[in-house]
Amino acid sequence: MRGILQGLLVAVPWISVASPTIPWGWAEGPSGRTELTDASIPADATNVAFVAGVVAFDGLALADRKLSFTADPAGTTIVVGGARSGFDLSGASGDWTFRGITFRGTGERSDLVYDGGAIACRGGRLTLVGCSFERLSSRFTGGAVSAYLMDGDVTVSNCTFTGNASGPMNGMGGALYASRGATGAGTLRLDGSSFSGNAAQNGRAVSSVRVAGLRRSAVVVTGMRASAGKRWCCLLK
Repeated sequence: MRGILQGLLVAVPWISVASPTIPWGWAEGPSGRTELTDASIPADATNVAFVAGVVAFDGLALADRKLSFTADPAGTTIVVGGARSGFDLSGASGDWTFRGITFRGTGERSDLVYDGGAIACRGGRLTLVGCSFERLSSRFTGGAVSAYLMDGDVTVSNCTFTGNASGPMNGMGGALYASRGATGAGTLRLDGSSFSGNAAQNGRAVSSVRVAGLRRSAVVVTGMRASAGKRWCCLLK
């Protein structure tokens, strides 16, 4: 029985506060650890740690915070669906880090999510370490991750992007999209990451606009799909 319960999908009560309280993670800060049971994260929190297993929710919006989102050592999978990106992050002073989390879509194209199926980030700095992004989609930019009008670096380290897509029309960055703001000088850094089977009209895996530079090492790209003549990476100045 215990094994069966552990395999059940953990539903986060985002919409109805009357929903049963189901612990899905906690936030840690100077005042200690606070269990998360709804969309609120304490103001002094610095780390959001997810429980093991599968977590499903329909979007979390945050602005101008410095937070690290960390998977449980036993593994955390976040299933993203609905009309919003999994994480909607904004603010010039935002500093966001995701570690070890698997983001998974339903595999169906969504016309409701315009940017970043898993993560949409506007401004600040974004770091992804050891994360996986699978079967996610958006209508315009970044099938899995869209980091636009960024003020700092976008760093992707030891991540995998599989079967993501942006589009269908004029999609940019099947897996990842990055652009900088008017005053930003951020660099897009890709290190030890792999892109497989992603699709977009512009930049089958990655599309970047006006970033200060693209730095990559040990990046593996396979099975990309796009319109004829399109490359896996599209860089626009």
